[in-house]
Amino acid sequence: MNKHLPPKPLFLLKVFTLIQLVGVLNCSTITARRRLNDWRAYTSINRNGMFYTLPGVPKFDHNGLWRFHDIFFSAHGNLKQTAIRLVQRSARGLDSHEISTLVGLPTGSSYLSRLRDIPDISREWRNGRWIHLAGEDAARKKQMGERSDSSDQVIGLPSAEEAVDILVCFIRHPKFDPKALARQLGERRSGITVAMIRNLLEHHGLSKKNVGYREIRCLTISANSFPESGP
Repeated sequence: MNKHLPPKPLFLLKVFTLIQLVGVLNCSTITARRRLNDWRAYTSINRNGMFYTLPGVPKFDHNGLWRFHDIFFSAHGNLKQTAIRLVQRSARGLDSHEISTLVGLPTGSSYLSRLRDIPDISREWRNGRWIHLAGEDAARKKQMGERSDSSDQVIGLPSAEEAVDILVCFIRHPKFDPKALARQLGERRSGITVAMIRNLLEHHGLSKKNVGYREIRCLTISANSFPESGP
């Protein structure tokens, strides 16, 4: 029997940390890392890459992703390689919220802002959010052709958390129109569209310019009891 084969307890765990591996093998951290390399183990693309799984364990979906509780693994490699692959394979491109959902990152993760520096990915500002597209010109144009204004625009009221962010931005920039507010929110709240901001302001009678303190205070109070999602 080859002593360097993965022990059965690791397959029973399915997902494990480096500390757990050191305990199972009763070895040093350096040796444990060497074994992970020998076994071609997968490293989680979220949770700071703290988790591992062995080949044969993941059941990857059509996107090449596998989720174990809140831990995500990818058949494409690390997080950067995965993001590139997902964007290139998508029919319509992906916004930051869609990428976050696919790879298990929190919305507004600072990592998403780094996508703009990847040559294999391009970006276009559309309806108040960045759309990540393939870097190759023909593929990018095809993706944009699939993303119509009607399907890309989210109609409805934002969640309570999103409403608070919009409110704070609105208080700081009361002269901004919905499009300018959406751009100001930027990567931090990529799921907020121009339509959502416009609907929120109209819902509270704040769509007109020169809104006074009383109206802003009313919106501040009502934000705490705002519905979780729009109609």
